[in-house]
Amino acid sequence: MPRLRGPGAPPRVTVAVAVVVVVMAVVVQGAAGQDATFPSLTDAMLPPDEGPEGSVAGVSLGPGHSLLCSPPLDPLEVTQQPPTTLCAFVRVNVTRQAARLLTLTFPTSTLTVEIDHLGVWLGVAGDGAAPPAVFFFEARFPPGVWRHLCLQHRPAPPQAKCVVDGAREPPSTMSVEDDQGALASRRWSDAGGNGGGQLCVGGGEVEADVAGVALWFQLLQEDVLAGTSGCETPWRGGAPRMSLGSWWLPKGGAAPATFPLRQVCGAAPRLVLVRPAGTFRGHGVVCAALGGAVPSAAVLAPALATTLASHNESCRGPAGLLSWVGGSPVGGTAAEETCPALTAGGAAQAACVRQLPCSVCTVPHAALYRLYGHDGSLFDHTFFLQAEGGRLAFRGAGGSRLERDGDGWRLVSELHGRRWTLADAPVPVGRRLWTEGAAQTVLALTVCRSGQFCCSDGQCVAQTARCDDIVHCRDRSDEADCSVVVRPQGYDPYYPPPPRPGEEPPLDLLYHVDVYSLDDITTEGGSATMNVGMTLMWHDPRIKFLNLKSGVKNYFPCNLVWTPSVRAVSGHGEGTVLQTDDYEKFCFAHANDEKEQRPLSDAFMSHQADGATHAIQNYVGVLASTPCHFQLERYPFDTQKCNISFMLMNAPWTRVFRKTTPGASVEYFDTRRVLLEYELHALTTEVSAFLQGTDNNTYFALTFHLQRLYGYHVTNSYFPSLLMFFISWATFFFQVDDFTNRIMIALTAQLVLAALFTSTTQSSVRTPYLKLIDVWYAAVITFCFVIVISQTVINVVLHASSVPRAALLLVGLRGAALQKGKVAIFSFARNRSPKGLPRGPEGGLQMAAAQRYNRVLRVAVMVVAVLFVGSYSLMALGAI
Repeated sequence: MPRLRGPGAPPRVTVAVAVVVVVMAVVVQGAAGQDATFPSLTDAMLPPDEGPEGSVAGVSLGPGHSLLCSPPLDPLEVTQQPPTTLCAFVRVNVTRQAARLLTLTFPTSTLTVEIDHLGVWLGVAGDGAAPPAVFFFEARFPPGVWRHLCLQHRPAPPQAKCVVDGAREPPSTMSVEDDQGALASRRWSDAGGNGGGQLCVGGGEVEADVAGVALWFQLLQEDVLAGTSGCETPWRGGAPRMSLGSWWLPKGGAAPATFPLRQVCGAAPRLVLVRPAGTFRGHGVVCAALGGAVPSAAVLAPALATTLASHNESCRGPAGLLSWVGGSPVGGTAAEETCPALTAGGAAQAACVRQLPCSVCTVPHAALYRLYGHDGSLFDHTFFLQAEGGRLAFRGAGGSRLERDGDGWRLVSELHGRRWTLADAPVPVGRRLWTEGAAQTVLALTVCRSGQFCCSDGQCVAQTARCDDIVHCRDRSDEADCSVVVRPQGYDPYYPPPPRPGEEPPLDLLYHVDVYSLDDITTEGGSATMNVGMTLMWHDPRIKFLNLKSGVKNYFPCNLVWTPSVRAVSGHGEGTVLQTDDYEKFCFAHANDEKEQRPLSDAFMSHQADGATHAIQNYVGVLASTPCHFQLERYPFDTQKCNISFMLMNAPWTRVFRKTTPGASVEYFDTRRVLLEYELHALTTEVSAFLQGTDNNTYFALTFHLQRLYGYHVTNSYFPSLLMFFISWATFFFQVDDFTNRIMIALTAQLVLAALFTSTTQSSVRTPYLKLIDVWYAAVITFCFVIVISQTVINVVLHASSVPRAALLLVGLRGAALQKGKVAIFSFARNRSPKGLPRGPEGGLQMAAAQRYNRVLRVAVMVVAVLFVGSYSLMALGAI
């Protein structure tokens, strides 16, 4: 069976200047033989006794409801949706809104294919537990053109692949609007199933021919998938699990038919005559703008005479040149370069800068042109090439026409008498200024897809290249009109945005705050100077965003939109207004997972994002200094909080601050946390409101949690004073009768403590109330004073002429006081007494009493001191 070489993928060439296009003829297709060893897919789909050799079983759908279904599979064979490959030849006869083309049902899910002139939708709906998975591919299906379509779907994770005429179509990332400007929404059926798998063709209001339908429950390899049509290469895979045949059941307007393989594979590119053609490079730009290319001499020569027949001698250029042909320039400088051309006698070389009156392009039959810049109420948005009486015309999907009018072009509709004209223009391709009377409108006719931007001369560049500060278009139009925000007429940035659908005031005003640095904080200075970055986030449903780029901040002037007016106040919302330095302020927006729209009413083909789904973000860098009201009762083991608040002033009662991330912590970016006297322990924030007059102003407070560095005080106050106490207390170990040294050392220690206390008081902050350090010094000085008094008491007891019984009882000498004859145990060994003490029993009793007083007071002072130090340490640790 002969094999015909079908169309390849439409060439993608760079576009430059727009030119006039005139369609004159269709290229004659050439046949290529096939290797009989490998049967084609179309042979495998046809039973041996059905249809003539070289034909494909198919069905004609419509008008009206049409359906052709296969017999159901055994439910035990297909219990759940497997990986699926679905292929078919498709020819759309009448283009309408997207209509159902193929439906594959499983016991728990349904796979649906919809098609129109915009492309192909693949939707997979399950049992309702999860939302449907929808994939869109911008595969072009112009009226009357056969194309081979293959779709693959992997259930988990959901993935889809589309191959048209052997070329892979990338998934579209943009939502698409229909010709009326509304979003093309798709409603996918819930999981159906009739007890087993079943494949149906049609089912919607579609007028189309479908042939060679084949289904595999596997994912074919890329090279095999590209050859499943059987038009160009023999297919190497196994037979499909299901294929269209005479046993399928038609319903409604479905009419089973067979189509010659030569017909379904015969959509060869058109030969399009362009005049005036211009230079070699200019003609290449024109062909690329049409979605085609300059043909080779081998392709053009056989059809050149037919193409030029209706133009007589008007297309004959200098030296008999008729058309440029594909090839590369030869030569040195631009003036010396020669380029391949074609004359009536054959191939030739001509100066590349020559201006030819005519030349030819090859344009795929599937070329589709989108007209941007109008709302669709008067004219179509989608156009196809159509030759009418030897003149090029663009036919709209809904009846509009774009045709030559003298030296220009006119855009007309069969439904009304409106007419837009493009004067003195060789071609309508690209971005042009059209007129209707005195009114002017910018329109863009282009083959560029949704992920691309059309330059003013028709060149297609990636949409991400739009407004990236790098020139990609030859005419630099990709860097023109680079506004990020579009405001409706009458927009006033003074008024806050209204609620979004479903929202009620007060609305959330999201905030995020970072602290970059803090200056040194002293108790005496009592203020904190900081560098703060504050980001506010809100939605404004009144505006639109254009061409948001993923992964970057899309900046725009803040004065274009309403922005929150925030002022800083000291304390927790109740303090005084602070003077701040807002050293940096800018607004931006991020692209998010929401689908962007590409409104056909925008001649610049912008990708628009709704302000209701994409937040405005306002960043402000603030330098501020706020007073800190320290409470120093636990000084120097105190922890302090210093607050600064940011209050919203221009949206009372309508907005409430809310932190963007959970938790109260705030990030601190400086590695230096020791702030002279304090260490930054933590940063927190909280939201509140403050009633000011009749306005309830929301605010968020930023709190610095500070821990005082007490090591200096330990080494310079506590340790020396404790040493002085121990020195004073050590006098209890001196000889009881050495009163002079005892009292002098105790008094000296007390005087040193007083000096230390005075020095500490002068070097630390002064307060009208006691601090922990004051309590310490007061206690230690008191202990030293008690020691001095104790030494005096001991000396009095030692030198008293008589020891009162009560004094002896006080220190536990009851037995000695009652039994004087046994006092010898307290006397000196040789009946000697210290100087000034009486000899005998009375002198020994005084010494014993003094020693007993010395021991008791020594222990008592130490016990009280230890108890105090322990209690004080617990208070200090509790404060820390």
